[in-house]
Amino acid sequence: MATRRQPQAHQKKSKLTKRRPRLPITAGDMPGPTLVGMVKHYVQAVTYKAPKCDYAIHAGAACVPRHLVDAEYEQTLLACMQCDVMYRNFSCPPHAPSFNKLRPTADRLVIGWARIFPPEMRKANPKLSTFYLMVAADRLMYHLVHRVGRAYRDAFGGYLLGAASCRKCKPCAAAQGAGKCAHPEERVYSLEATGVRCDKLMARLGWPMTWYVPGTGKLEPIMHMCGILGGWPGKDDGVLARAMMRIILDDSKVEGQFIVDKKEAT
Repeated sequence: MATRRQPQAHQKKSKLTKRRPRLPITAGDMPGPTLVGMVKHYVQAVTYKAPKCDYAIHAGAACVPRHLVDAEYEQTLLACMQCDVMYRNFSCPPHAPSFNKLRPTADRLVIGWARIFPPEMRKANPKLSTFYLMVAADRLMYHLVHRVGRAYRDAFGGYLLGAASCRKCKPCAAAQGAGKCAHPEERVYSLEATGVRCDKLMARLGWPMTWYVPGTGKLEPIMHMCGILGGWPGKDDGVLARAMMRIILDDSKVEGQFIVDKKEAT
């Protein structure tokens, strides 16, 4: 089995290094933590119990009023045009809808995120190369937040927005020249694909993102996030955010009771 997987991994690596560099959408610094104190926000350092070893991660949840979410669909579309996946995935622009037009009656976005630190993963598994380390971290956080997002949607309703491109089908029907999605009822658009500036949103929550630059060898933290867009009349923002946090902690198999971090916004 090892001899079969090795060539595939090298092929993926070569494709990654040949991609055009992604330029920033806007120039200048990210905004400050302006949403801290304005929205219900919970964070927690937890241990993710993977099959072979345990990993330290930061988990978080927040309930953000829709009018406070940075959504720039046209700017995001221009950035996506630099990506080779754009026309090979039905979950990416221009197929993805605009966040501002999704569920007009929904007034809140409940988000959940998880951040893992590749240097800590290397301590747990020092034999992993930098490439495999980043891929493993990315996949781990991607699957975690999507499981959490689906669990939250099933429990509370709302419209699920995920992380990265949809991975329901491999390859996507778009890459095979089809005119429509093979499983539209199970397709999940990412927050970024609908125009949500996740980098701005997380910076305003006090968790700025750092983009990984291929070839530098610098192991940046890997963060993925999901969002549930809904209305939930009569439900408090804090209740919705805490419910997201509980689902994250339950999925992470964290022992002990749910604990709210001191960074909770009042």
